[in-house]
Amino acid sequence: MTSPRFSIAICTCNRAQLVHRALEGLFQQTYAKDQFEVLVLDNLSKDNTQEITENWAEKTQGQVKFISQPEIGLTKSRNKAMEIAKGDFVIYLDDDAKPSPTWLDGYAELLTNHPNCDAAGGPVILEWETHRPSWLRENEENWYTGLDLGAKEFRLQYPKFPYGANMLWRKSIIEKLGGFDPDISYDASTQALIPNDDMHLTYLLYRMGGEVWYTPKAPVHHWIAAERTTVPYFLKKAYYQGVADVKVYRALEQPNATREMGKQTLHILAFWRAKMMRRCMAFNPESLYYVLFRAKEEYNRGFLDEWRRNAPRSSTAVD
Repeated sequence: MTSPRFSIAICTCNRAQLVHRALEGLFQQTYAKDQFEVLVLDNLSKDNTQEITENWAEKTQGQVKFISQPEIGLTKSRNKAMEIAKGDFVIYLDDDAKPSPTWLDGYAELLTNHPNCDAAGGPVILEWETHRPSWLRENEENWYTGLDLGAKEFRLQYPKFPYGANMLWRKSIIEKLGGFDPDISYDASTQALIPNDDMHLTYLLYRMGGEVWYTPKAPVHHWIAAERTTVPYFLKKAYYQGVADVKVYRALEQPNATREMGKQTLHILAFWRAKMMRRCMAFNPESLYYVLFRAKEEYNRGFLDEWRRNAPRSSTAVD
């Protein structure tokens, strides 16, 4: 099998230094340099993202390309990358993620082993700017896009799918599925940064029988800025994850009164359980279990708020 040609898409806004860090990682790859291109899709940055990207373009004889993307939204940038990519496979890399030197080799090996692979992902290793929050348990690193599914490659099954920080797609499959759905993405006005368009598209692929794989040999290091480790940020993130999950559910499921009532009831009960558990504890906003139950409370609040906004049937609000 010939080496696959990759198009690596970095979607960004006002994070020039992180883009520079990601590009450094890409040009430390052991993979053949003539077998990949890098697309930096800029969402109206006001910093020096364009200058940094164009400097890299000059150093790499055009292997890096700066693309201005004036339409706000991560999903629209992801779709733009898919449209202009020249590679057979598009790999989406978060602007705050730095790939390991053998990252592309890992993906190439996976595709050799599994030529029918349509989408894939690898580990996302969290790298803290200051320190890991004392209230974040290891099995909850997924809140920050942390992903470690073990030391062996295997075919993924729902609900375990790759994260958008480090995901590969066969270009023809994205096109066949119609691209990422902007209605599943986050509302930019909230700055909540909880897009679920990647989960939605992967589930569509999974439902049609496509192959989704995990490889431990394609890790990235995901930078977590200090301001993202505060409890208020974490609780806001939990709330908008609930909002995002409703959007995916609405896009995938056909209306069914019984199922809708059951799902709403489960989230109402989960909300009140978390609220009651928190109220039974001594007030300590930095303690592990206090934050855990506050996050569960906010997640279910977000879910129910979005459910009520978009459901044609009456819904019960929570206070």
